[in-house]
Amino acid sequence: AMAADDAWTVIREVENYDRTIRGVKAAALKPATAPDVVRAGFQLTKLRLPANLAFEVSGPRELTVALDADARNVAIERLAGAWRVEEREGGGCRVSLAARVEACRV
Repeated sequence: AMAADDAWTVIREVENYDRTIRGVKAAALKPATAPDVVRAGFQLTKLRLPANLAFEVSGPRELTVALDADARNVAIERLAGAWRVEEREGGGCRVSLAARVEACRV
């Protein structure tokens, strides 16, 4: 089982999501436009759909994710969510992602 601090490090390293999260085919950091906000561009699924997202630490081991308002998004109309890492009694941790995603109509 992975320790909570180790899992939290993996979640915060959004530039590595193409190596750590299934379905993410490419990940690249973008220049910051606000303090404490990490911006990144991704290609998702086999179709390599583009997604530009913004991440911000919003609590202890909680990382919110939203569409990057400073970048164009063609495949996703709305997105809001949060990663959470919680310690488990007896060791290890629980990692969860709760999100609401609305794709653009084709």
